[in-house]
Amino acid sequence: MRLLALEWHSATRKEATMDYKFDIFKKLSDGNPCWITAIQGLVEAKNRMARLALISPGEYFIYLQGDGIVAELSPNHQQWAEVT
Repeated sequence: MRLLALEWHSATRKEATMDYKFDIFKKLSDGNPCWITAIQGLVEAKNRMARLALISPGEYFIYLQGDGIVAELSPNHQQWAEVT
């Protein structure tokens, strides 16, 4: 099993605040999103999404209600895309 090195970008106000609950989705082969879980805190959501991608490869994203998609994980699990 290959361990992945993921780069975290500088902490934003939302990452520093644990009051936000983030939804993790997996993009299905037909392009539709599939809700996986809700996680408290963006850093923990990113960690959970990375673990999910190791178990079930695919494209994932983190969504914050009111702000939209805040982070995506590419299908090759090596690049984070921060959404501003």
